[in-house]
Amino acid sequence: MTKPIYWGDPKASPSEIKKLVANSHVASVEEITELAQAAGESHREITEVVKAKMNRPDAQRIRHLRCVEGHSWRSVAGITYMEWGCTFDDWYPATNQIAGVALCEVAAAMLGEDARKEPWV
Repeated sequence: MTKPIYWGDPKASPSEIKKLVANSHVASVEEITELAQAAGESHREITEVVKAKMNRPDAQRIRHLRCVEGHSWRSVAGITYMEWGCTFDDWYPATNQIAGVALCEVAAAMLGEDARKEPWV
């Protein structure tokens, strides 16, 4: 079996990556396509939730978590989930990586930055 390659969050810790790939398998093109479509829909839905809740102090907090403290997207999502008092309807699990991406994208845009450039990546 081919060892899985981790192509995710560049700020994820080695232990987080190890947990994520521990029980991985090589996916088919169909599985990858299906997952990508589901991820895109989740991203759109979560982004709308985040935009409705985000304010400038929240954006600055998220920037601090990601850019200063170096948290992964999953960690940013989990911390924000607890701080905002989120529910299953906002995103699940609390450490949802797609939610972390959406949080960083919305926060960066609110602050006039690009979440796909330094210091966000």
